[in-house]
Amino acid sequence: MTSCEVEQRWVSTRTAELRRFVETAYEPSVVGGELSVGIEHEFFLLERNDELPARHATSQRFLERMHGRAGFSKITTRADTYGEMIESVSCAAPRAFPDTIKYDHHPHLMEIALAPLRDLGLLHARLEEVVETAREVATGLDLLLLQVPFLDVAPSHPRMRSELREFVARRRCRRLLLERQGIVDVDAENFAATIAATQTHIGGWSWLEKPKIVERLYQRERRSRRFSYVCAGISDIPAAYRRRWRDYRRVFRASPLVGLKVPRPWTPSAWYAALLETPLASTCDPQTLVKRLIDTHDAITGELFDQIRDLQNIRPRLFGTVEFRGDPAQPGTREVVALARMRRNQVRAELERPAEPYARANAAGGERTAAADLKVALLAR
Repeated sequence: MTSCEVEQRWVSTRTAELRRFVETAYEPSVVGGELSVGIEHEFFLLERNDELPARHATSQRFLERMHGRAGFSKITTRADTYGEMIESVSCAAPRAFPDTIKYDHHPHLMEIALAPLRDLGLLHARLEEVVETAREVATGLDLLLLQVPFLDVAPSHPRMRSELREFVARRRCRRLLLERQGIVDVDAENFAATIAATQTHIGGWSWLEKPKIVERLYQRERRSRRFSYVCAGISDIPAAYRRRWRDYRRVFRASPLVGLKVPRPWTPSAWYAALLETPLASTCDPQTLVKRLIDTHDAITGELFDQIRDLQNIRPRLFGTVEFRGDPAQPGTREVVALARMRRNQVRAELERPAEPYARANAAGGERTAAADLKVALLAR
């Protein structure tokens, strides 16, 4: 057996291990009825006196004052570089995914994560309540709450750099990845500190049972993503898209899962194989890929799987949803819900679309216009 054949057999074995783990760990969301929608909406906190990112102490006071407001009755803490700190505040309701406010990028970029709902009216009302409460708390602390996709502060600015251990490790990893390409760029090491997103989770169907739907969504994503930029009030969409993804592509040039850079066609097997070639978020060695780390573990665990740096735009999740994670942060609650409606209707349209005619149309080069796609996606029921 040649060395190439040995490698192929080894990869096939590791891919099978990943497949078994995913199929065992997968927890499908409740199927039937209306599709559910969960939201992760990010926002920046700035200190009003200098309009620079909030410091650790100030952001901690923000989370502390959110406790007890709008149903956020539970505090989660941890010990880190700054000592004992609040990590998040959440609702105490007995739900798998309670509404939560937490750091996305410490200390100035926060995230509102709302539990999945089927009724977009209820989702809008809840998001409005949380955002308005957060704005009141921010104002009381002399903070500005900004719902914008980009923060115009250099990523290398001292106020943009977190000293929490995980963020120090991430910067070091990015620096090593860049240095291997002969690039020295202190801004690119910390680029994620300037980017905010509105991410949408669509549940109520099983991507594991219908993986072709994920491939169909990818086939249309280059056109449908335009709506999220229009919705955010962005006029120069190509420039905004380049700004959002430039450093992702530079830093993770060798990664097979970045934005729309994914295996085509997208299939679970192709995804598992790509995951093997992906580094972990928790390691400072960018050459330590998942396939090598698996050799040091008796079995793939949920903790290990969660650390895989899977940066694809449309990401299947083990808790049963598909996450649209490449959309810019929306400027208000109406826009967030409009984006959520579009994403849900995209999934619904693909679930209802006959597979064979769609495949024939694509094979023949017949694609609908972007305007027609948006019309279908925006149809509300």
